[in-house]
Amino acid sequence: MLVAYALEPMCTYLYVTTMSRVAQDFVSDLQKKLFASILSQGTAFFDLNDTTSLLSILSTEVNTVADVLGGNLSRDRGLRAVLEAAGGVVVLGMIAPQLAPVLLAFIFLTSVNAALYSRTTKGLFARREIFKLKMNAGATTAFSNIKTVRSFAAEGHEFRGFLGMLRRADGIGLSLGESKARLESLSRFAIYSSLILLYAYGGNLVVSGRMPVKSLIAGIGYTFSLVFATQGITNTFAAVSYTHLRAHETREDRV
Repeated sequence: MLVAYALEPMCTYLYVTTMSRVAQDFVSDLQKKLFASILSQGTAFFDLNDTTSLLSILSTEVNTVADVLGGNLSRDRGLRAVLEAAGGVVVLGMIAPQLAPVLLAFIFLTSVNAALYSRTTKGLFARREIFKLKMNAGATTAFSNIKTVRSFAAEGHEFRGFLGMLRRADGIGLSLGESKARLESLSRFAIYSSLILLYAYGGNLVVSGRMPVKSLIAGIGYTFSLVFATQGITNTFAAVSYTHLRAHETREDRV
């Protein structure tokens, strides 16, 4: 255990630095190809797409991909979470197969919770970002044409348009906060319900002599690892779904 605990921090350092480098190389290559693709477009393309939108694609959208990759490859998410969850299931099946019903119940509750969260927030992330983009585009247009705005005394009109977009973005943000609160609370419920079942069912197996106490202790330890890994997978799924929906809704808005 001493050797394992000593090696774990070093392996974590190597994993995080390696995956961060992979993510950064991918994002840099994506930005390079995207910029080259935009430059190769015809004049009509630039007439249909304003500079603000193009800069948003090149910076904001790509940075969103970078955040997803960095957040899910260099922490207890993504591939690391999948491998840890798979390893936990295998080890638990070997040392305490009697606890499989509790394990399946936890995975089922977590999967249902993640599916409900994805369905509830479908499109909310993307619409919020669209309103922010429109708000920024409106502000850019107003600032760039401030003389025209003032000559027509249109400051109030521009302000009302900006305020409308801001309020709609804030409303969606509150809805997202409520959905996230439900996700977190239901996740806690699934965790604690599974642990109570684990203690009660596993304790009964130990008392009745159908399971040695050492298997129960080891099973509890691996169950905690499985809990954190499953949460990491859920967070990864939510982040990837958000990025996909945002890109889809943004493309529709431009069309």
